[in-house]
Amino acid sequence: MTTALGPIEKSNRLTGLDLLRGIAMLGIIPANMPTFNMPDRAAHNTYYFSEHWSEAASFGFLHAMVDNKFLTLFAIMFGAGMVIQWRSAENKGIEFHPFYLKRLAILAVIGLIHGLLFWFGDILFWYSACGVFASVFIKQNARSLLGLSIGSLLLSAALFFAVGAIYQDEAPPPEKWTHAKVSEQARVVGAVPYSFDEQRPGVEHRIYTEGSYREQMRSRGIIWLGMLAIMFFYGWRILGLFFLGMAFMKWRLFDPRNERRRILKWMLGLGLLVGIALEWPRAYLLTFAEINEGEQFMIEGVHHLGATALSIAYLSMVLLLPRKWSETGILRFFVNVGRVALSAYLFETVVCVFAFYSIGFGYYGALTRLQIWMASGALALSILCLAHFWTRAFRFGPVEWFWRSLAYDQWQPMKKERAPKEPMD
Repeated sequence: MTTALGPIEKSNRLTGLDLLRGIAMLGIIPANMPTFNMPDRAAHNTYYFSEHWSEAASFGFLHAMVDNKFLTLFAIMFGAGMVIQWRSAENKGIEFHPFYLKRLAILAVIGLIHGLLFWFGDILFWYSACGVFASVFIKQNARSLLGLSIGSLLLSAALFFAVGAIYQDEAPPPEKWTHAKVSEQARVVGAVPYSFDEQRPGVEHRIYTEGSYREQMRSRGIIWLGMLAIMFFYGWRILGLFFLGMAFMKWRLFDPRNERRRILKWMLGLGLLVGIALEWPRAYLLTFAEINEGEQFMIEGVHHLGATALSIAYLSMVLLLPRKWSETGILRFFVNVGRVALSAYLFETVVCVFAFYSIGFGYYGALTRLQIWMASGALALSILCLAHFWTRAFRFGPVEWFWRSLAYDQWQPMKKERAPKEPMD
């Protein structure tokens, strides 16, 4: 006998997962916002806006403690959610893969719309693509999944390090783009078509400060196509993080009790030790040293391991917090964000697009690195408040509702009073 696959009872939700999703969602805001505010190549210059010490401090802290850490948490949560979906299907006697692949296909479409029409930095499409491969191993035990995770992460790091080592001597010294230099170049290039040549920062600046939406969409498309090649390297890392989340879920680490807490304490200590040892020197080099493109690839390979270690420390730290803080304390606001994380992620993009690009308020290039931190805090606070009021009345975020309705082939009830159940993941 089979039962229709649908939302899981609220009592079966793991609050720790929602809490981690919420923290990860808010943590990626200061990491993403600089890409809305300045050209990609210029973003590597610590003193892009000025030589004030606050710029170095803001840049260094971002790369030491934030950059790629919360996105890593997001990927781990994705893998954990995959196990939840699989268990739900198994318990109801339903074939997992047809249903889950349909969910991934819908997510891929959402990601394409997000990446091509709004922001090239979309992760949803890449997550859906890597999710197809990860789902093949869903029945593996936790130890096997951990081995697959370590292998994938090491392969990704090795690929970046190898490319960097090959091109290290041939790579030219880095170009020190500043806001003034980019602005001047933008005035000179005028209507020069967008390309990946040495004029890119100036052209990119012109497109997003005064260009049309069509020009901006074309530039996103070019960058997005370029990312197809680089995903051969990054894809292994995403896959490894999915495997890690799957292993953690099968070890029941997201509902820590007794011996699980002891494991989490070890993970916290080891993650901090390895993460700080690898990430802080990297942050120092990126902030103060002149690093060519080959060296950047090598550092990126080490960064994959350091960011993963520090993210595991963050995960362990959150799961070791008293559970009542998530249920009745201030952390419940972060739990609410986790329950509408997909909608919050896309909301962040919409706000930044209209705040920075010429199709909106046109503040592109107007905020210093320190001001970006302030703006990120304001946006995070807004999302916390909106999620709080939304989840009081509705079971899903708007995008989650649309996604699940398509996946289940029926419109899901939105208002809480219409059904006592919560979304599946």
